[in-house]
Amino acid sequence: MKWRELICKCPVQVWILYPIPATTTTTTPAPTTHAWSTNISLTSKTSTNSSLTSKTSTNSSLTSKTSTNSSLTSKTSTNSSLTSKTSTNSSLTSKTSTNSSLTSKTSTNSSLTSKTSTNSSLTSKTSTNSSLTSKTSTNSSLTSKTSTNSSLTS
Repeated sequence: MKWRELICKCPVQVWILYPIPATTTTTTPAPTTHAWSTNISLTSKTSTNSSLTSKTSTNSSLTSKTSTNSSLTSKTSTNSSLTSKTSTNSSLTSKTSTNSSLTSKTSTNSSLTSKTSTNSSLTSKTSTNSSLTSKTSTNSSLTSKTSTNSSLTS
């Protein structure tokens, strides 16, 4: 310890000679960098699994919406006599129902097609022949689709 203290306190420069090797090798911290990038890859894989979990809950919400739509469909078939004011879709619904509801729809269409006085006259003649006009009332519903388009134009 005294020899080191003398060298440190001495103002004279001390040169230490040692042999220089012929080749120098450098070590790189490659394993540390590789382990760090592996942890980043595992973290991004975990966030991918979290995204798949949120997609599963979205599918569950869509399933509950489907059961709500089936309830709305049954409500539409209940209100089939009230949906006679609706345009093309209501005419398809009333075709499924009884002939009496088709007759009441024909009277509704006659009030909408009051601009065409010829068609309303043919409708009143059709409702007189109740046994033969079950096929004819289908054709009159196609005529009322044309008159619905004319009311949209006006």
